[in-house]
Amino acid sequence: AERMISRIRGWGHRNLSYAGRLVLVQTVLSHIQSYWARIFMLPKQVIYKIEQLCRNYLWGGSEEYRKVPPVAWKECCKPKAYGGLGIINQKKDTSWVKRINHIYLKNRD
Repeated sequence: AERMISRIRGWGHRNLSYAGRLVLVQTVLSHIQSYWARIFMLPKQVIYKIEQLCRNYLWGGSEEYRKVPPVAWKECCKPKAYGGLGIINQKKDTSWVKRINHIYLKNRD
């Protein structure tokens, strides 16, 4: 999460549009999360914090956003074909997470 915060703080000085922030969330922040999730079993709190950082940066341009987001994160993570923004989600519903859960965790927390 610290690496993501440092990236977000570096980008915060630039006046990026919503579309620019979306591209950074999709390409950089989501892939940082994916990389660490493939190496380590991330606790739920860490995954939630990472999603919170991505959501806050998308809607507010910084790691803190105090307003209610205009669209639920669950909707943002849907594929574009289904009305979402195509953001990668590391929750249990993704096929990669299901496979790891089935092989290594045997449906345990």
